[in-house]
Amino acid sequence: MQDKNFERKELTKKEEDKLRKEYFEDVSNLNTQIRKERGKKLYRIIVVLILVIGIIKILFGTIEIYNPFGYPANKTRFYKVTVNNEFVTVGYDLNQKIPIIPFLINFNNHYFGANYIESDVDGTEYHPDASKKFVIDIKSYNCYSMDFQVECMKDSQKMKENKDTKYTKLKITRTNKPYEVVYDDKYIDDITKYVKNKGVYAVTITAEYSNIDTDITFYFVRR
Repeated sequence: MQDKNFERKELTKKEEDKLRKEYFEDVSNLNTQIRKERGKKLYRIIVVLILVIGIIKILFGTIEIYNPFGYPANKTRFYKVTVNNEFVTVGYDLNQKIPIIPFLINFNNHYFGANYIESDVDGTEYHPDASKKFVIDIKSYNCYSMDFQVECMKDSQKMKENKDTKYTKLKITRTNKPYEVVYDDKYIDDITKYVKNKGVYAVTITAEYSNIDTDITFYFVRR
């Protein structure tokens, strides 16, 4: 039975609009408050992550994860190096770094190799002639069998020269007594003034392309 004291009151259109406006304002304020709370939580999470990453970086430095299978041999490059137009045999150490978390975790691929020049001259060491200048030239190649890229083993393979390789650094070290680093700076091709004294010199050129750098080393003997 309906309460006799209860009377249903019809709202005017103005009152309905006012209530509707107040409702939407309340919903909007609630959504704003929820977004602010979420933002604060996200900010706290980011701060904690930065602190954790900072602590790991301080304690352990960059974490290097090495691929036990190494860099794919068929993707390696062949480096032809000459001194005064005479080929030399070089060894190279390839390192590919793939950042998983930049500045914190890297996934690394390695490859150790050498070029073998098919000639009558043993190019393991370069013995300077009577020239007054000693100039290096270096070129990078990929090797192919038909149209398939394969491992570079010797200079008689089918090759295509690479145009993307940048030679960035050069280091020359006199390896016999007195041991000394005579040059360690950007790449130059004329090394005459750095090998004036008699001795055995290890010459290392750094080649870079994509996310790969390769140290290319040969030995230079000045008698």
